Amino acid sequence: MIKVPFIVPEFDINIRLGRALIIINYLSTLRNGREVLNLEKIVIFDFLLHHPKILYHILESEGVNNPFDLEDYDTESIETISPTKLLLFERDTIKEITKLLYTKQLISINVKDDIYFKPTDNGKKFVEQMASSYLMRLKIMADSMTKLKSLTISQLKMKVVPFIQGEN
Repeated sequence: MIKVPFIVPEFDINIRLGRALIIINYLSTLRNGREVLNLEKIVIFDFLLHHPKILYHILESEGVNNPFDLEDYDTESIETISPTKLLLFERDTIKEITKLLYTKQLISINVKDDIYFKPTDNGKKFVEQMASSYLMRLKIMADSMTKLKSLTISQLKMKVVPFIQGEN
């Protein structure tokens, strides 16, 4: 019998690349053009896209009414009932993902007081062409997160951690 490895679709490299590119496309700059998306924020936003139920409740607490439709699978799986905080520590994985996106000229990197990421024109076009139902849903969720992009890393973590610890 041939053993075929089981890959959780959420962790497939192509899905991870798409998710990171969507995050960078929608959340890299404020309205005034100031770049705000560093590696730590990508990690947190990736965690939130992976856990729509947590994202939904955080957005509601920020005053966003009905930010997107929650599906049954967003609320009734073991992973959503008891989320793991391991994804909040995937800095090295996200760093490798951003390197791949950079080498494919889908994102640019600007170094100021920190390292900031934003999409290139090719990256924006690539996101526009994403048409699968899963990626379209990620784009809707990322677009709903715009209110969070101006928050600091510590403010974001203060909003996420209670959900992981079961306090919400």
